[in-house]
Amino acid sequence: MAKSTLVFFIVVLLSFVNPAFAIPAPALWVSDLVDKADVIIVGRVLKTSPPSLNTRIIQTVAVTVDQTLKGSAERGHSISFNMTKSHDIGTFVEEGQYGTFFLLARPDGSYEAVEPVYPDIVASPLHAHDKPQSDDPLTEVAIELAWVLATPGASLVSPASGVHHRVHLGGVCEEVPGRVTPIVKPCAAAPPAAWQGQAIIREAADELQTLPYQTVKPQMALLLNSRQELTRMWAAGVLLSFNDVTWIEDELSPLPVVAPFLMKAGLDEKFTRDWIAGTIDATQPIPSCIPTLAPLLKAPDLRVRRDVAHALARINSPAIIEPLTGVLDDRDADVRYFASNGLAFVTKARRQETAEEFRTDGAETVRFWTDWARTRSQ
Repeated sequence: MAKSTLVFFIVVLLSFVNPAFAIPAPALWVSDLVDKADVIIVGRVLKTSPPSLNTRIIQTVAVTVDQTLKGSAERGHSISFNMTKSHDIGTFVEEGQYGTFFLLARPDGSYEAVEPVYPDIVASPLHAHDKPQSDDPLTEVAIELAWVLATPGASLVSPASGVHHRVHLGGVCEEVPGRVTPIVKPCAAAPPAAWQGQAIIREAADELQTLPYQTVKPQMALLLNSRQELTRMWAAGVLLSFNDVTWIEDELSPLPVVAPFLMKAGLDEKFTRDWIAGTIDATQPIPSCIPTLAPLLKAPDLRVRRDVAHALARINSPAIIEPLTGVLDDRDADVRYFASNGLAFVTKARRQETAEEFRTDGAETVRFWTDWARTRSQ
């Protein structure tokens, strides 16, 4: 037996014994699915067969077609396709599930999922006559994903007509783990019901990030004019997620759109706030962002303060000194840690520290920067 084959069987065996050894799923790139698919349909799963296990895992799925985004499929008709996996990663399709499915046409007239790990992406079961149309399949997929952002969360999770796809969410914890404070108290309560719909919308937002910016931009521009605040926030967050900083120089200016929203408190919208804050942290902001980001260091939400402090701490500009010295007394150790390291980065008055070092000597580090700021202001 070849060495590579032996390693594969060992990993598969271990994945049954211990999920930690499971084979990782490939990255999802929606643009690749669109390119490879012969047929792209939007619809609801009518019927599935139980997965069969021989040398491969096979599941047969029948979908009732609502829309065709690529290829030929008649609305109202059913299309069946196979999902063939060499190992058990990803999820299986369930009856009643609603989504956009990517299919390969076989010479014998049958269909196969383009990527069995990701046979579909999230779609909205609500239909609108004023939804934009396009002859380009990539744009059509972007429009469908954008429509999820515009769909009320309650409609997405409706037992009768929703997407029938649940995202497993953890409870609401009294403390949030960080770099300096990795230990948290046990989760105290189940997450609000509103989070379930927002989690499905997040799937669409994450999937939009794998499409070209110029394809996504027009759809998000339309949503920025929505009367629904959450729709505007998700659209702005998607634009923020494009890390080539095109959004910073763009006339859409999504950062000022989300800033007032991030200053809010309250649990029902926290899921969306956290996602947007994390998106800001994942980008590489430039100095022109500082006037908009700096006030967010005083946001009531801990996650927002942490992510904004981390984002500001990576901007090589003396303009970050005043806002970061202003949060050296923040009640959260991670905010103080990011502020201290940001000041070290831009001033070179002291070296940056690791989270472990700050966990041990953070009080002394904060005193140093507090004294440094006081001396500087005199």
